[in-house]
Amino acid sequence: MKTKRKFPTFNKSDDTAARASQAVDEGRDRKANRLFKKAARQENREIRREERRKKKKKKNIGYGR
Repeated sequence: MKTKRKFPTFNKSDDTAARASQAVDEGRDRKANRLFKKAARQENREIRREERRKKKKKKNIGYGR
């Protein structure tokens, strides 16, 4: 019997956004903008990764060749 490994999932984007909001509080707007953009890219990447996992599970195996 195979067992699936379950790794803990964490959101990098949340950590990056927290750092960005801290930079805003410090008055470092350029750094905050850069970090917010980075957090947005990371979040998009996480969403695409989840969609790919769901799509992979839906594939019909056994049809075709």
